[in-house]
Amino acid sequence: MAEITNFTSVQVSKHNREDSCWIIYHGKVLDVTNYVADLPGGPDLIYDYAGRDISIPFDQIGLNDIALEFLDLLQIGVIEDSENNFVDNDLHKDGNSANGSQYLKQTQLRVDAINLRFVKMSAIFFPIYFLILSYFILKKNFMVLICLAVILLEVIRQSWELRDGMLDRAGA
Repeated sequence: MAEITNFTSVQVSKHNREDSCWIIYHGKVLDVTNYVADLPGGPDLIYDYAGRDISIPFDQIGLNDIALEFLDLLQIGVIEDSENNFVDNDLHKDGNSANGSQYLKQTQLRVDAINLRFVKMSAIFFPIYFLILSYFILKKNFMVLICLAVILLEVIRQSWELRDGMLDRAGA
């Protein structure tokens, strides 16, 4: 760990680029330049808060002990002007960060999009694969094949209901 020094918010705010990225976390100044991809929230969140206080978004994410220890290793100093350590941070009166809340909402939408993509793929490819496989296994026993087709149609219907539920939640 580098020597701990005192920094002002103005000094930290100058390190808001990819080649020099510092953040403030609960009064600690962290040089995260080489570790942006390894930090909670990833590059999108880190670069949104480069040169600023990231305490609220990190607290909203909920950091585990390993992440906290990693952040301690990146500490290069402390913020000396504690009343100004939220400079340019878009805080609302209720204490929530507009960018942090937006980031969490976008993260949930990304998770929903991944789940939706899986549901769409499984709703299309799984029944086709299953019917072809069933035909070769059962050969000409069409009655069993028809029963399997009815079951698969029900699976498709339920997966589309799940998809619609995810879309409704994403739009809310």
